[in-house]
Amino acid sequence: MKQIVYIQRKFDPKTLPRDPSKAIPGIFYHGVILSGEYGWYAALNVLESGMLQTPNYVAYWDPNFASHHCNAKCLDIKDLKYKGQNLGGLTPTAMHYINIASGIREGLHIQKGAIKFTVDQEKRIIEKSKIEIKFEIERRKYAKNAVSRLECLYVADKESVIKEMFNYHPDLLIFKVKIAEALNSTRVDSKWYDEYYKTRTKKYIKKYWTGQSHNESISNWEYLVDGLIIIDDLKNLAHLNSFKKELEDKFKYQIGASEDKYLFIAYN
Repeated sequence: MKQIVYIQRKFDPKTLPRDPSKAIPGIFYHGVILSGEYGWYAALNVLESGMLQTPNYVAYWDPNFASHHCNAKCLDIKDLKYKGQNLGGLTPTAMHYINIASGIREGLHIQKGAIKFTVDQEKRIIEKSKIEIKFEIERRKYAKNAVSRLECLYVADKESVIKEMFNYHPDLLIFKVKIAEALNSTRVDSKWYDEYYKTRTKKYIKKYWTGQSHNESISNWEYLVDGLIIIDDLKNLAHLNSFKKELEDKFKYQIGASEDKYLFIAYN
């Protein structure tokens, strides 16, 4: 497992989206747990530019980044399990449940800052990584062209779906967003993921990837978006801005202090 680093890419937000015809119309929602492992990562990008991008989208507009990036779909399942996603940009899902788990499998006792994960924490990470890898295996069987869970932005068309997705976490901040440009998107019913998590019944993964509805009378659609989302939520942007000084102190970086804007991306 290679060490994850965070890199900055200078860019002009006004140049994005590249192709507005790839926007998906509608009102959508995206959640960030500010106190979570990677909450700062999303917050930094939102405060800096008002948008979030997948690694594949960055490779789409940045040829230099593209030359060093390999998307998750190209990686062998065995490599994902034991080496992690070890070439290119990473999403929080890939970072936490694939890359950290690969290190644990190699016998590394991963640290969060100066604190080692406990045995129980490592077991939970391994278990979640097994689920994500299983979903990736089945995606390649039933929906080869679908967006991978390992390299997407999760959005929903209802706030309630986001709340359930994050187990009603008290630090969850939900933004209204626009899907400004989708290189690809896949609509799936999040309840099938929940059913598999509870029962480990394989047929539920197929139902997930084939886009079946869990309950025709209740909408639980989540959208796996490979692309660009733009925050369209002045109220929650103002709330997030109250954490700006804390983020600046932590990362020794002045957010939005100049006309130049930067994208922060995790890289392996």
